[in-house]
This record gives sequence, structure tokens and C-alpha cells, in this order.
Amino acid sequence: MDYRNFLQKAETFCGQYGLTLAQAVCILSAIVGLVCFLRRFRLSRKSLFSPHKLKILESKSLGNRQFLLVISYESEKFLLGVYPNGMRFLCRLGADENVAAKTEPPHPNIQTL
Repeated sequence: MDYRNFLQKAETFCGQYGLTLAQAVCILSAIVGLVCFLRRFRLSRKSLFSPHKLKILESKSLGNRQFLLVISYESEKFLLGVYPNGMRFLCRLGADENVAAKTEPPHPNIQTL
């Protein structure tokens, strides 16, 4: 297709709809920019309106790139151990909201006052 022929068809199209060539280029670039923005930030309809079900509630470093994670999925809580070569499921935590407030039983060799 000849370049002049293309420009002539573009001007004819824009003239039919009352647009100048500059306005048509601006509208097309705005549409392309919006599509690039949405792709860049992955703003899909699902991610905008659905709540995140998987959450990291707490983490505790154990040193040497090892740590514990308390995660929740929906209403369940789990304890995971993470180490340099992977991770391991340790246990399912109870439904008690205030797990940290519970006291551990004293060690048998330690006298309580």
C-alpha cells in the first residue's frame, strides 16, 4: 500500500466523522496507553473485586535464612517452616484468636514464685 494512499484514506475517514487526523492519533494513542497501563499493573476484574484469601499474619526469623510463618487461608491458620532449600508444613493452628496470650506450662526444673 502506498503511503500517500494510506494518508488519503485516513483523511477521508476522519473527515466523515468530523475528526482531524491529530485528534484521531491522540485518541488511538490514549487507547494504546490505557491498554499498556492495564497490562503493566495486571488490573483484571478478578483482582480488583476479590479479597485476598491468603495472608501472612506473622513471621519470626530463626537465623541462617530460616524462619517461621503463620499464614491464614480463609478462616484457617497454619504454621510453616521456611529454610534455604524449601519449606515445610509444621501444623494447623487452632481457631483461638489469641494464641499469643496463652502461657506455656512451666518447665519442671523451674520453680514458679
